[in-house]
Parts: sequence; structure tokens; C-alpha cells
Amino acid sequence: MELFQRYSNLLATSFLIVLLISVSLLGLEWRTAYQHELTIIQEDFVESAINLDNIVESVTNHLQILRLVAKEDLNRNEVTGQDFYPAPLRSQITSTQAQRYQVFPHSEQ
Repeated sequence: MELFQRYSNLLATSFLIVLLISVSLLGLEWRTAYQHELTIIQEDFVESAINLDNIVESVTNHLQILRLVAKEDLNRNEVTGQDFYPAPLRSQITSTQAQRYQVFPHSEQ
């Protein structure tokens, strides 16, 4: 009977050791997968922020170009008196002498 008791204790101890090792490996796997997902989310966020920054920079550059072209066109019209881009609204803006139109009204020339 004592032999069976020792055998039963040995099997129970072996089972608990295998169970503890399995649970610890499962926890390690879960933690590693969680860290990996966090890294992927952070990298995606950084990539999206860089893309958004590039889009904002591109829009800013395009607006700057449009501002310079409009300013140059208004100045050229003032000097030569010719409409290079005839349009009804543009002719109304440039033909008004009582009020000068500028791209930035408060900026110095």
C-alpha cells in the first residue's frame, strides 16, 4: 500500500510540475504576443503621424504657391493693366481702384 501511495504522490507531483510549466509558458506567450501587438500599434501610429505631417506640409506648400501666384498676378495686372486670366469676378476685383486687394492685407509690401 505504501508503494501505491508513493507512486500516487509521484504522479501528482509530476502532474503539478507539468501544469505549472504549461501555465507559465502560456503566460509568457500571452505577454510576448501582447508586447508585439503594442509595438505594431505604436509603429502604425508613428507611420500615420508621418503621413499626416507630409500631407499638411504638401497642402501648406500648395497654398504658398497659390498665394504667390495670386500676388504676382495682381501685381502684374496693376502694372500692365492687362487681364491674363479673364474672368468676371477677377475683373471686378482688379478694376476697383478705391480699394486695393492684397493676399495679406496687413502685411507690408
